[in-house]
Amino acid sequence: MIFRSLVVLALLACARCLAGEGPGPSPVYVLDFSTQPDGPAIPWLKKQGFEFKLDFDELNPRFKGGALWLSTDTPVAGVCGLTFPKGKDVVGASRLRLTWGVGTFPAGADFEHGKNRLPLGVAVSFGRERLSSGLPFGAGATPYFICPFLGASEPAGKVYTGQYWKTGGRYVCTKCGAPGVAQVNEFDLNRLFFSLFNKRPTPAISAIAIQMNTKDTEGHASALIKKIELLP
Repeated sequence: MIFRSLVVLALLACARCLAGEGPGPSPVYVLDFSTQPDGPAIPWLKKQGFEFKLDFDELNPRFKGGALWLSTDTPVAGVCGLTFPKGKDVVGASRLRLTWGVGTFPAGADFEHGKNRLPLGVAVSFGRERLSSGLPFGAGATPYFICPFLGASEPAGKVYTGQYWKTGGRYVCTKCGAPGVAQVNEFDLNRLFFSLFNKRPTPAISAIAIQMNTKDTEGHASALIKKIELLP
């Protein structure tokens, strides 16, 4: 994917480290990778209903040390996505909380200067309306989605629109902390959705996807994710 910058929405992104804060309300939905024993992740992900696109298997998905790790030494892109069955979309969720991190950034990845790749992104899809991707013959149509990603050089909270999915897709940069250490970031989905798409109310959440894209970059890349939580 090739991305271009849209606007800076640092406050709306609400990408903030929560260390030291007290416990909040219980999640509406949780994907917890932290309890899985070390080993290959593909079998477990399949059992949960995840589907794999592009070259996700080449990202060496594995559980290690209480996290799902992705890594590659070559330029590759992969996505694993979980679409909720019709009638079972996640309702009542207004915030997204991610426990995640980057071990090594792909050399040269920088949305600000044309190398628009990401070591780790988590896309949340809203509703069932399928919007054009911009690809021929209607291929790749998807619902609205917001994809926070971890960045090294990009401004925190800056929002990007891709070469494709211009109508319904946005990518929000979150500043990455210490390499190899999981950080907790939270996003106000209701505020973001209205600000980015000028629509209310926010549709129910219909899918979640995890992605890494190191194409056009060099060197090793690795990232980890421990938990995805949808909060009221």
